[in-house]
Amino acid sequence: MNDLGVIFQKSVLDNGLVVVSEAVPYLKSIALSVFVKVGSRDENEDPPGVSHFMEHLFFKGTTRRSCADIAQEIDAIGGLFDAFTSKEYTGFFIKVLDEHLETAVDLLWDILLRPLFAEEHVTGERSVIIDEIRMVDDNPEEVVHEQFNEAFYGNHPLARPILGTRESVGAMRRDDVLRYYGRFYKPDRFVIAAAGNVEHDRLLALLAVQASRQPLTGVSVRMVVAPPVAHFGTLTRQRDLEQIHFTLGFPAPQQDDPDRFPAHLLTSILGGTMSSRLFQIVREEHGLVYSIYASRAAFHDTGYLSICAGCAPEVLGQVLSLTADIIADLKRDGVEEAELERCKQQFRGSFLLGQESSSARMTSIAQQEIYFGRRLPPEETLQEVAAVTLQQVQDLANRVLRSEQLCGVFLGPLDESCSALAELRL
Repeated sequence: MNDLGVIFQKSVLDNGLVVVSEAVPYLKSIALSVFVKVGSRDENEDPPGVSHFMEHLFFKGTTRRSCADIAQEIDAIGGLFDAFTSKEYTGFFIKVLDEHLETAVDLLWDILLRPLFAEEHVTGERSVIIDEIRMVDDNPEEVVHEQFNEAFYGNHPLARPILGTRESVGAMRRDDVLRYYGRFYKPDRFVIAAAGNVEHDRLLALLAVQASRQPLTGVSVRMVVAPPVAHFGTLTRQRDLEQIHFTLGFPAPQQDDPDRFPAHLLTSILGGTMSSRLFQIVREEHGLVYSIYASRAAFHDTGYLSICAGCAPEVLGQVLSLTADIIADLKRDGVEEAELERCKQQFRGSFLLGQESSSARMTSIAQQEIYFGRRLPPEETLQEVAAVTLQQVQDLANRVLRSEQLCGVFLGPLDESCSALAELRL
């Protein structure tokens, strides 16, 4: 692709903070973020859920702004302000018109460098987050996904739910938050990313003004945790539901693995789109499910490919049998040229449409900095996807989709259908 007029720049400040920007002059917006390289997998010696708990507290007020002030200030400029917690990083982002960049920088710096973490806010957020956990517990699709992570990664921190548990959140103390903040919220873990109608030098100047008022110093604690080891087998959980929900997972390439693009296309062919094999055969041809799909999760040292579905108990055996046949056919006969080309074009279209969004560009350059330490030019990504061969996809399918490295989790009324689990042979 010809990314005319787009200029990428990167600066590493003396304190270790990384600033990346992608100037897209034909946009009117700027998406600005701070990605902090700490997430739930870093809670090795801390209460489960503290990363996410802190994400909530940052919006409760600073030494300069109340919670209401933060909300009113972003609304007054027509901006969007949000945050999220993942397994490996926590993100805070604002999207504004380009004329409001200075305000956006000031808001982000303020909430991250001057948080109150007040005792009353800690007390209040306990009940809010426990209610969020209850909401997840009411969604069997999310429950089975969390149970799959626990089964697949065992005792490793990656197995833990990002939200924590009702018990860990209910026992969260202000001291836990302050200790975690002091250990990890240091400049060497910060990536500031901006995309849109932004000038890199102006962004650096605005950050320098903020740092002169409230410096960001120190070095974060480096955790030494053994790489995760995948666990295999079948786990069943009884629950009074109308459907049986299941996740079948297999070890798959990590974020920076050379096979990440064949893995993406394999996932797409298997169940990543409406034209995928699982969707067309299990849903469209046989009408056995409303939802069935494949997805891929990738971290810096591990990953998995999963198949998720929900079905009536009486058809579980058929759904599993069809799934096994689809996988066996893919491994034995490979992928058709037209099928692979369709998935490549689907990737290309989705990727290029994302380039029209300042938010998508911002997220992309931040994640690339975290996992690769550099920007991956769009043309490089498209060329690598276009170069994936039929043989690469089939070889990966044969390495990944194997019965002996399957982890399956089933949730629902399983009393009369447990025998169907034995029917899945790949």
